[in-house]
Amino acid sequence: MPLAERIGVAVDLRFSKGQEKALAEAAQACDGPVLIAWQHENISVIANFILGAQGAPKSWPGDRFDLIFVLTLNALDGRYSFAQVMQCVLAGDSERPL
Repeated sequence: MPLAERIGVAVDLRFSKGQEKALAEAAQACDGPVLIAWQHENISVIANFILGAQGAPKSWPGDRFDLIFVLTLNALDGRYSFAQVMQCVLAGDSERPL
């Protein structure tokens, strides 16, 4: 909520655990960038619904809170690319991807 307030956007709270596919579909229907903040256990599920078979790691370890999945749409072919961004903000953050 603090980030949403700071950048002046509304938070969409329609989706809950178990509705990851619907969330992924709603995100893909948006124009422009979308930030999804979700419990780490199912972030990979959401990413893989969007990416399809070429996908993201199949799971997110319970001890990792220091990275971001970035999915970028190629407007020419309609496919998404995948990257992991290591935050390295806090002591103990890892520089290794999943």
